[in-house]
Amino acid sequence: MRKFALLVVGASLGACTAAPPSPYPYGYAGTSPINDPRLGQLLAGRVAGQPRQCLNASRSADLLPVAGNYVAYRDLGTIYVSRTDGICDTRRSSNTLVTRSVGLSSGPCRGDTAYVVDSGSGMTVGSCTFGDFVPYDRAR
Repeated sequence: MRKFALLVVGASLGACTAAPPSPYPYGYAGTSPINDPRLGQLLAGRVAGQPRQCLNASRSADLLPVAGNYVAYRDLGTIYVSRTDGICDTRRSSNTLVTRSVGLSSGPCRGDTAYVVDSGSGMTVGSCTFGDFVPYDRAR
């Protein structure tokens, strides 16, 4: 019983000293995102702006190939990056990202699901759910 009480107290103290998680875990206020080399290269010289819940799909946004649990879109001079829950790897030329919107927005939004489809076979090879979209613009 004494060991259990010490374990509970130790866990409680450890929880109190831990730093709160950052609301922008993948780059914000001028910081560079993640350690993904492709994404780092894509965003070199850019500064993060305020996160957005949705992208405007009425303009033509290009999907950019990024590995891991990030999705990136280029819209005019801005690159939007969303950290995803799940993997939507679009680096293979045969992979296509198909999004399914939940709300009334015309573009992808936080919480929307995307599926990675192999265009040769038509099979789903991955899926993810979008987080916020962080805009990255050239530093001025």
